[in-house]
Amino acid sequence: MKRITVFLLFSVFMANYGLSQDVLRIKEIGLFTSDLNSFGIRCKTGTDDLMYRFSAFSLSLSSAEYDFGNGIAQDEDEFGLGLAGGIEKPVSLNERFDLFYGGELSLQYKNSDVVDEEEVSKRKFGSWGLGVVLGCSYYISPKFKLSVEVIPGLTHIRVKEGDLDVTGWKFEVSNQNAGITLSYRF
Repeated sequence: MKRITVFLLFSVFMANYGLSQDVLRIKEIGLFTSDLNSFGIRCKTGTDDLMYRFSAFSLSLSSAEYDFGNGIAQDEDEFGLGLAGGIEKPVSLNERFDLFYGGELSLQYKNSDVVDEEEVSKRKFGSWGLGVVLGCSYYISPKFKLSVEVIPGLTHIRVKEGDLDVTGWKFEVSNQNAGITLSYRF
């Protein structure tokens, strides 16, 4: 009975000791762009085996003026904001090059105002989606990394313009789902 008690106490001690070991934490912060129209900040934290990713701020702004001739003109202003979070699993190929894959949940909101000579039209766009993250990273130096990725995914969309309210689903792989990130590791 003493042997079993000693064995159990030793097992609990070793399990606790093993779990209390410090794991090397990696933290990254970077600037990213998707389709060269939206820019933001991406933060990552985790270990060499699993990284948690957060796109804390994705902003798109645009303003355009159109002249259709014959005195017909139109102004359009747009503002967009997006948030995303997910996980990624890095697979090291060598000390400077990694592949990674994972999943991501995204939220997006856009508001646009179109003004022509006769009326003002307001359009609101909201979406949420689930995507599969596929990408690769190149380590420029031990502290700086350049990553490219594509995130094909399924998205639920809602567009509201005046009395029109449309919802739907879409699966998409396009340049809007591609991104480039320059990040700093600390």
